[in-house]
Amino acid sequence: TLSTRPTAAQLLNFSSGGLTLTGYTWDNNSYYGLNDFYINANSSFTSWQHVTGWDQHSTFSPNPPTGTWVYVSPNPYEAKRANIIIYNWNSLTTVSVDLSGVLSPEDNFVIKDAQNFFGPAVLTSTYAGGPVSIPMTSTGKSVPSGLPAPASTLPRYATFILLPANSQPGAPFITQQPLNTTVVAGQPATFTITAYGTGLTYQWQFAAPGGSTFSNITGATSSTYTTPATQLADSGTQYRCVVVNNSGNTTSQAVTLTVLPAGNSVPFVTSINLGTIRNDFSGWVGMVVQVGSNPIAVSALGRYMVQGSLAVHSAKIVNAIAGSDVPGSSTSITMSGGSPGNFVYGQLATPVVLNANTTYYVVSQEFAGGDQWYDHNTIVGTANVASVSRAVYAPSGAAYVTTGIAGQTYGPLSFQYTTSGSSGGGPTQPVITQSPQSITVIAGQTATFSVAASGSGLSYQWQSKAPGASSFTNIAAGTGTSYTTPATQVSNSGTQFQCVVQNSGGSVISSAATLTVQPPPPPPPTTTAAFFVTSDNLGTLRNDYSCWVGMVIQVGATPLGVKALGRIMVAGNTGTHLVKIVNASTGLDLPGGSVSVTMTGATPGYFVYQALPSPVTLNAYATYYFLTQETQGADQWYDYNTTVQTTTAASVTAAVYSYGPSYVTTGYPGQTYGPVDFQYGGTGNAVAPSIISSPQNTTVLLGQTSTFGVQAAGNQPLSFQWQSKPAATTIFTNIPGATASTYTTPPTQLTDNQTQFQCIISNDAGSVTTTPVTLIVKPVFVTAKTLGTIRNDYSGWVGMTIQTGANPVTVTALGRIVAPGNSSIHLVKIVNASTGTDIPGASASVNTAGGSPGDFVYAPLASAIVLSTNTTYYILTQETQGGDQWYDYDTLVWTTTVATVTSAVYGPGTTYVTPGYPGQTYGPVDFQYAARN
Repeated sequence: TLSTRPTAAQLLNFSSGGLTLTGYTWDNNSYYGLNDFYINANSSFTSWQHVTGWDQHSTFSPNPPTGTWVYVSPNPYEAKRANIIIYNWNSLTTVSVDLSGVLSPEDNFVIKDAQNFFGPAVLTSTYAGGPVSIPMTSTGKSVPSGLPAPASTLPRYATFILLPANSQPGAPFITQQPLNTTVVAGQPATFTITAYGTGLTYQWQFAAPGGSTFSNITGATSSTYTTPATQLADSGTQYRCVVVNNSGNTTSQAVTLTVLPAGNSVPFVTSINLGTIRNDFSGWVGMVVQVGSNPIAVSALGRYMVQGSLAVHSAKIVNAIAGSDVPGSSTSITMSGGSPGNFVYGQLATPVVLNANTTYYVVSQEFAGGDQWYDHNTIVGTANVASVSRAVYAPSGAAYVTTGIAGQTYGPLSFQYTTSGSSGGGPTQPVITQSPQSITVIAGQTATFSVAASGSGLSYQWQSKAPGASSFTNIAAGTGTSYTTPATQVSNSGTQFQCVVQNSGGSVISSAATLTVQPPPPPPPTTTAAFFVTSDNLGTLRNDYSCWVGMVIQVGATPLGVKALGRIMVAGNTGTHLVKIVNASTGLDLPGGSVSVTMTGATPGYFVYQALPSPVTLNAYATYYFLTQETQGADQWYDYNTTVQTTTAASVTAAVYSYGPSYVTTGYPGQTYGPVDFQYGGTGNAVAPSIISSPQNTTVLLGQTSTFGVQAAGNQPLSFQWQSKPAATTIFTNIPGATASTYTTPPTQLTDNQTQFQCIISNDAGSVTTTPVTLIVKPVFVTAKTLGTIRNDYSGWVGMTIQTGANPVTVTALGRIVAPGNSSIHLVKIVNASTGTDIPGASASVNTAGGSPGDFVYAPLASAIVLSTNTTYYILTQETQGGDQWYDYDTLVWTTTVATVTSAVYGPGTTYVTPGYPGQTYGPVDFQYAARN
């Protein structure tokens, strides 16, 4: 194809240079828009063919060409290089060129204009496969030596040179800019830049929050820069990188670091309207979450606890666009022991950041026939940091499917999070951290409902909805965090209560709690009676038989006046049971010797008693059956491998059950079904409380909770009030809200050490106080932790460097973290950092078998050792490559003030290296120490 028009003289004088036309042809050309074929005269194309004898098979069009012609000619000698020739007849601003025959995905490349080769590049990029869009705009012209620069042929025609990025002379080119980054306080942040050019050097710079002046960061001279552990004050800091070589320098775009607060996480889901319960599907179920204008840091995932759930469920976060799991966002949630009607959470190893304005799936794994969960007609209310747009599910191994409408979810699921808050700096919408709980009371008693919420400037408005009503109405006096009803009546039973919590950031409504009011018990008795059963050893649970079951008793030398009959309360019992006395010699019921015992609301493990209309007398040396009526598939009871201990007023000789109209005795002395019990003696039916099992002294580690419990008997209902007396005080005071048979402390502090606790148990017949018990709090050095990357690829000693303060520290035990799957025994020791030698007596073997992942396991020293003041030590655990896993030094710990963690440390045992920053540690490791008086 003729691309420039020759003159006739040029064409006809081929022989003037000593050449001959013999053997040469000029044919098969395409001509466009050429008006003449001679320099001095117009002539048609036909005349040209006739005169010259050439172009006999060529074509001619008087109109200019259209479209785009592209030719890519790979360099046959060097890979990743090519010449690109483009005829851009329509003068497009860009032309698409397929470079797949020259480049591979991820190749960095540069395209230069052949007419301005030493000028700036036309395009620099990383090849993603397929066509590349090349700009058809001139970047200038190279000036020939001694000659004026000719005009550029762009955009109609161009020749480009394709080169590998690293082959280019000139100033550096940035192919991948650094990105804005969000982390949680205490975590480092990493920024990365990709550039090409020869002889590159890097210098990272920062500008303080609110500032515009950038300063060099000492030592930040590679393509990647990782900050020290961040603080909230670092949020808003800008970073950029200057890339330099001998030909010049290029500065990246400035990017911003956002630091979210660590700890104090709050739940995302604030209210729930539960749907249909099910467990007929195997796969992942949950909710679609659209994050708002601020990123959020998720620290834990939660699954709703349904009555009877026992399994361990995997939960995770999925990027909805990519369909891939968010790294580090999976956890295991153990439902066993959870409280029905509440979320059970599994902590993430470290918080993960969900980006602003991004969609995610929060899902849990379920199995057909396993734990129950709720269908997607469940609706949740949430904090305003994100919204639930739909429900989502995925069969095992299949893609995710979204369904339903806004607010709907399977599960339901929740998560705990922290966020930077609203961009305007005002308060965020309140978040309810504990909804009110349903309460059962006896008519005449009051009921107190409480709510807990996080946020600033909170106000509260309690509302009620009477049985059968369609809406909630405000309670005039209900404007605090708790609301106490007036004295209740049976007609109040079924009333629902909820609380609206509000601030200038918005409002949220708690879930509703229901008040149940039971009729009052029989008139209070007047004097006390004795319990026949003094203790029990419970056997096997069952409810597979409809019959009468109980015990055979032999009365002693003195007749007994029986005042009340009782049946044991098993967890989940709700029925009413007829309990009676039968004369064993006749097989007939003892007249007046039967009552109905209601189990609803009773405390599991205790007997529930009901007074007889009037006392009945058991004759001396006579034998009787004490029986409770049971129904197959209803309330559970204990088999006859149950044994009881009793007073000496009578003896238990065997268990007994009915077989049709007759009774069958079985077992040995002391054995019973049920079990059942009775009260005897005294002049009336009153039974004041008596303590069956007292609370015990307890020792816990700093930060752990402690639970105290009491078992008591007496006329129901029993009321409980726990009291405490801190060390160095003289008076016990009531603990607000501690009104159950057990009391669990908040996470302990050192000031709780030597606090005493007691419980007052009372009913209408009197009260009794337990013997005071003492709480011992053992100090531990590490009070909180954020676990890093898990590993087991090193044999040697790893741990932390500590610097003691102005007081000596008496160490009593050494500890190591338990990672998933750990089962080995590890030697943990203390080394003097200045000498590199082990501290005599400062080592212990820590057995991780049976430990809970995420918790420390401790081993006591043979005797306590003292760490000197203002001295540096290494606390180390011995690890083996391929053995138990442990956490890398991106782990962070927070500690008490007896010492500080200055860095991580590792070594073979003869020398040690201390990498990282303050607060960082391998392992992690810990120690217990003696509190100073």
